[in-house]
Amino acid sequence: MGEVSDKSYLEDLSDNLQVSSASHIPQRVDLSIDPMDIFLDDENFQINADATAYQTLDNSVSEADEPYSRLPGVRASWDKAFALNANDPNGWLQDNSTRFSIKPQLVSELINFDHSSATKTTGIRWDNQMSLAVPMERTYGEITPKITYAHTAYSVENQPAGQSSDPTRGIYLFEIGSKLFLERDMIWRGSDHTQTLVPSLTYRYVPYEDQDDLPVFDSGTVGFENIADAFLDNGFWGADRIQNFQGFTLGLSSETYAEGSGEDLLSWELAQQIYFAEREVTLDGAGADSSDFSPLLANATFQVTKHISTNGFANWNWEESEIGSWRLGGRYSLDFRREFGASYRWEETESNLELDLTWPLAPRWQLGAAALIGQSDDDDSGSYSRVSVGYDACCWALQVALEDRPSENDDNGGVQFLATFSLKSLGRISSNQLAEGIKTTAPSWN
Repeated sequence: MGEVSDKSYLEDLSDNLQVSSASHIPQRVDLSIDPMDIFLDDENFQINADATAYQTLDNSVSEADEPYSRLPGVRASWDKAFALNANDPNGWLQDNSTRFSIKPQLVSELINFDHSSATKTTGIRWDNQMSLAVPMERTYGEITPKITYAHTAYSVENQPAGQSSDPTRGIYLFEIGSKLFLERDMIWRGSDHTQTLVPSLTYRYVPYEDQDDLPVFDSGTVGFENIADAFLDNGFWGADRIQNFQGFTLGLSSETYAEGSGEDLLSWELAQQIYFAEREVTLDGAGADSSDFSPLLANATFQVTKHISTNGFANWNWEESEIGSWRLGGRYSLDFRREFGASYRWEETESNLELDLTWPLAPRWQLGAAALIGQSDDDDSGSYSRVSVGYDACCWALQVALEDRPSENDDNGGVQFLATFSLKSLGRISSNQLAEGIKTTAPSWN
């Protein structure tokens, strides 16, 4: 009897308008492998290689503003935990014992950045981060000091006048994190549940270093649009900048779940950064950020019934005494093939409504549909829609789709036809720029 082979079908052939409606569509080939998993337990060693270019759909974007290509990028990471409690071979904690361990980690990334504009800085960036953490754990909490040394070296061309073609940067980062684990029993709708409460406090210190002579290839400022942003060890994503930092990150999270099945009922989380010093490192030469607090971030998910869930997010701007942005969504899910979702996102200058649907037409046939309706104060508004039909076999899948995008700033706007052919865990070929839409992933050896 035919059926969709696995849940990765919806990942291989998904209708994600946040990706398909972007100004730049990535064409990517990547390979990931964990060679040490064959021989060693409790040790992680991974190698990732990729080549990534971008197709720019919005013709209002100048050539100089197009993203850099990674041709190629190679990333290797290794970490291992060494237990220090020789008299505790099973690793289980007793109420009166503390488990000590040492966790070294090494992450190294080498990327060749290329660009179609002859005036842009191009070349190689080699970033290495070596860290050592010493977790001290008990049943009710943990304290983890950690020190990291980050070293970045460049070999580039077309640097601005007076700047080195091989600049380097080396910075030590120190942090000490702590968590407390609390829980209680409760009754919800006549069933036994457990509610947890986990307060956390992390102190972090990163000294200031002038980085204006370093090129900016793929870095950007963290926007505090997700709860995880408050817990990042850097105020920038990407390796071209490391934000100086002195202060605390406060967190408070809770989960409520059924004792028998472990099914989640309610989860929520709060996060807040408190600063003791100005953040002087910037991307665009702007002045230092002298605020004392980051936005207060809040996130919650509630399982209304077995098949209906809701989620929400908001950040509160202390300086303006107002909500900076918020999201609210709901999802109806019978199983991974039968889902419908709706979400609304608002911020001061723009908002959008997103709808998505996936539903089976037959055991191997799947219907997908999505719509994104956006509005903004600068009149750069638009709606996107997409309808697709896919066929899933045991080793391959095929999807055909019609996509309608606005054409104000896009000569390729209007209705487009796309066909995507996917070999499970091997590759993908997509019709719009046929040779560029390939994605390859090697499965890990486990």
